Amino acid sequence: NYQSLKDKGNEFYQKKNYQKALEQYAEAFKVAETDEDRAIVLINRAACHNALQDWESAVIDTTKALELPIPRKPKALFRRAHAYENLKKLEEAFNDLRLLKNISPNDQEVNAPLKRVHSLLLEKSGQTGIKGLLNELKSDDLDKQERAIDTIRAAIQDSSQAIELMKARGFEPLLELIKKPNESGVRVETQTQKKALQILNIICEEKAHSLQIVNSAGVPFFVELATNGKEDEKTATTSLFILTRALVAHDDIVIRPKKEKWDHSLSPEESKFRNPILHAYGRILTASAENFKESDSEIENVKEGKELIDYALDGVAKAPWRFEESQFAIEKGNLIETLLRVASGPRRNNFSLVAVAFSKSTEKYNSKATFADMEKRILGFLGPLLKGEDVHTHIRGLSALLCVLMADPELGIGVLSHMASDVLLNITCFPKAPVSQQRHLQLLTAEIFAAATDNEDFRNMKKDILPTEELFPLFELVEKDDFPPLQARALVSLAKLASGSEEVRDYLLKDEGKKAVKALQSLLNNTPKEQETPYLLGVERSVGQWAVEAACFLTKMPIFSEKLLTIPRFLPVLFETAYSSAKSTPSPTPSKDASRFTAFSVVHTILNLIFNPNNTISKSDKEMEEELVKLKKMAGDVPKPRVSPLQTPELCAERLKRVVDEGGIPALLAVARRVLGIASKGAPAVQGKPTEGFCDVLAFTLLEIAWVVQYRGNLISEGAVKVLLMLASTDSPGSKKGQISAAQALAKIAITTNPNIAFTGGQEFDIIRPLHTLTKSEEPLHQLEALLALTNLASASEQIRETIAAGGGLEWLESMQLTEDVQIKRAACELGCNMILCETVWRLYLDPERAPRRLKLWYLFLQEDDYRTQRACAGTLATLSEEEKICVMLNAESTNVDIYVEILSDEYPEEMHHRAAVLVQNLTRVKEISERLVKVEGFFHHLLRLSNANSPEIKACIKDTWMHLKNQDLLGGFYDQLNAEENAN
Repeated sequence: NYQSLKDKGNEFYQKKNYQKALEQYAEAFKVAETDEDRAIVLINRAACHNALQDWESAVIDTTKALELPIPRKPKALFRRAHAYENLKKLEEAFNDLRLLKNISPNDQEVNAPLKRVHSLLLEKSGQTGIKGLLNELKSDDLDKQERAIDTIRAAIQDSSQAIELMKARGFEPLLELIKKPNESGVRVETQTQKKALQILNIICEEKAHSLQIVNSAGVPFFVELATNGKEDEKTATTSLFILTRALVAHDDIVIRPKKEKWDHSLSPEESKFRNPILHAYGRILTASAENFKESDSEIENVKEGKELIDYALDGVAKAPWRFEESQFAIEKGNLIETLLRVASGPRRNNFSLVAVAFSKSTEKYNSKATFADMEKRILGFLGPLLKGEDVHTHIRGLSALLCVLMADPELGIGVLSHMASDVLLNITCFPKAPVSQQRHLQLLTAEIFAAATDNEDFRNMKKDILPTEELFPLFELVEKDDFPPLQARALVSLAKLASGSEEVRDYLLKDEGKKAVKALQSLLNNTPKEQETPYLLGVERSVGQWAVEAACFLTKMPIFSEKLLTIPRFLPVLFETAYSSAKSTPSPTPSKDASRFTAFSVVHTILNLIFNPNNTISKSDKEMEEELVKLKKMAGDVPKPRVSPLQTPELCAERLKRVVDEGGIPALLAVARRVLGIASKGAPAVQGKPTEGFCDVLAFTLLEIAWVVQYRGNLISEGAVKVLLMLASTDSPGSKKGQISAAQALAKIAITTNPNIAFTGGQEFDIIRPLHTLTKSEEPLHQLEALLALTNLASASEQIRETIAAGGGLEWLESMQLTEDVQIKRAACELGCNMILCETVWRLYLDPERAPRRLKLWYLFLQEDDYRTQRACAGTLATLSEEEKICVMLNAESTNVDIYVEILSDEYPEEMHHRAAVLVQNLTRVKEISERLVKVEGFFHHLLRLSNANSPEIKACIKDTWMHLKNQDLLGGFYDQLNAEENAN
């Protein structure tokens, strides 16, 4: 039989009895029943021929083996290449070895002969010379042409030879060879033409070369070649590669040479458009989707065919669309249907490209009618698939629907609203199908709803479109823990739906959330390290990442914030997911980057856990609420509490402590740094800008932590200041509310910490702008905290004070001093006191026109009932009065000087006495002011008392004051006062 005959042949071969081996193989070939068996015998015979140096016979047998319809035959290629080399057919040997290298790139055995044949070809081209070879291309001898082409193709593998060819403008005879007219127009039909095009493709790997070649031939020429994919897939692919490289190399490439060059490449309607390349991409994509089939017997075509589809998708996605162009591509080019066909095909790795191209083609609607037409087209494509009787048809339909949701959520939701019930049926409609197919359907269905429920309109969908009872399949999936990826998607879908459906919320909250907590606990205990196969979204997401997203939405309900913390693995998995997301390598395509999904879920979950609604309720609101509660109770109405019993200050503080103690702050900031693009060791930055939603949620979370004084040091040590500065910037993608929240967190940190320790590397200056912005908020608390933070910063250095002053002079500060809010007025005065030390501010008080008004304000504020306001004003005036000119202006603005004497009295503490003593010391240098002061009752008495003060500084000031009065001959009144007191006693 076949096996015994083949085995005998092998034995003879091992003994080097090649002739006997050939005889046995010949007999085995006669009785072989399959093409695979015949191929094996032919390849073995070729080995014998090579050993006997019968090269021609070796070529014959290996060629027969390669012609048989079976998959990869690397041995046949290797043995034929060996025979060709010995027959001095170097081009043929090189082609076989190059193809073999493509099939088995890791086969080291191929490298030596490939290098050897390549070198021989280079030697051959050196004898003839590149220029000589190019001249042979013009020969009428077709054999000579083909030999020259093969030699050139081998030679240009050496980059120096490729450069030599370009210098000799060798691409021109190659183009002429390709352009030889055929009956069907510009077509590449002969093998020589195809090889010439492949040579151009190799040369075009250098972008500058591609630009030169494409501009020489004209873009329309390559567009036409590229659109012939239906007839010749490989030619279309190669042409498209050349064209794409040229487009990447230069934005100003000549797209429209002479119109007549387009010939029949474009229809009259198409030729009106400024970018016909767009339509080339569309037509290539259509031809590829309809005709391209992967085949193991055509290895190179398979490889290039895949790339052709991806190139075409990428071209459609990046093309500069105009509305009328997109309409043409959609209506005449069937682009929507083409993209849906590709999306529903077997290849998942180009899913994101399909989605981007789809999004590009549907992004410009000029009317509701256009949108409705899109919906109709998509429903027309999906309807038959989802109503078919074959499970594979349903998988195709769900894949395409998911792609639409990814590309254009609004359009996808519109389509899903017409078929939501039909889609849900896929969870249970094929009970007899193999388990793997059932799960594939269920995964796609669950993930469709996981994606759709991101949309608020879908979550709030009317019951007649999606009755709650039709969601039961999702409920059942949540309760099954035999396949975690499916359970996770179902739980995420229901957790999102709960925000718009009371029935779903009731299901999740039943028995205090027992089923949902159990499902999540099961997922957390089954979080494999390996990633899942991407079914939809082109995104690899682990079960742990899905679990975190489910937690993100569940914890919006306070009961789950409490319940989930009772699961031992909840916080560890949450933070592990944060770190793995922060350290993962970002995808070059943002939509494929799982960290984008995970980052938002992690941050939002932490926010839900630590959110304290009591922080956002003002004192006046609390008082008003208490009054309303009393009134409702009097009316017999049971008032509904504004804050959940599970969100009392004590419970919120306890949850925050748990999160911080278990490492929540470092995990949170690891995610933040990656998404915001902040350099961090071992954590690559994510591609693209962060979303507004992520920035806002991150800002709110950091603010919640910053509310608690004891955690501000943790934020500083983990680098939160840099993150907050980015979030507070007006250039941040976050909303105004998010920017304000970040600024408020910075203010809280700046209030209670030493600026020289908390802020480094210039951060103490960067923080001033967001704090200035915070002072303009309508919220009194924001204004107060900004003022307090600026006051602390102003105490740090002259440079900081100058920066604060440069942010708006004194006008904004004076306007805040005039507010009726006592706390804001006090904080503004305290900041003003520190800012007086600034040289720029000091000079403003020397202006004879504007200074008097400003001095008047400080004089008036000194008379406020609030002690801290008085203290700040006394300090300011004490500093300003060092300038005698200012003392004169202050005297003119002081209606009376009683307040200067009053702050010397024993009703005030020592710190006020010191400021008052300095002020009086400076004022009494001006005799006019001294004359007014000595007339105030008790003035001399306070001076006598403070002469015996414990503070040396106060004593020194009072001593100078006595000297001023003595030199001004104003102590007579003091003696008269003493005599009067003695007589009275």
